[in-house]
Amino acid sequence: MNYYILGLKKYAQFTGRSTKAEFWYFTLFNYLIFFALEFIGYIIGDSESMLGYLFFLATLTPWIAVLIRRLHDTGKSGWSIFAPWWLIIRLASDSEPDQNKYGPNPNTKNNKDLK
Repeated sequence: MNYYILGLKKYAQFTGRSTKAEFWYFTLFNYLIFFALEFIGYIIGDSESMLGYLFFLATLTPWIAVLIRRLHDTGKSGWSIFAPWWLIIRLASDSEPDQNKYGPNPNTKNNKDLK
């Protein structure tokens, strides 16, 4: 959950790097909350519930920001989001071990974001 909150705190920060865990946990919690809101809408009898979709729109910018920071972590530009098959491979790949042109490696022990 810390990764999700971290992603929301850096909601419009398109520079820097994000770890693989930060991206995937942010995505996981986004989907879980979306489906929970849709389920709540279904339970209360509103077949056209907008709760999940409003949540999706509210978290779209933070998700794109963490996606771009994840691409930076692999050494690629944020423009790589327009190459879908390449994007999937990049999101699953490991971080560059050292500092790259987008910043220091977030996996190092001196990373203070999650402390």
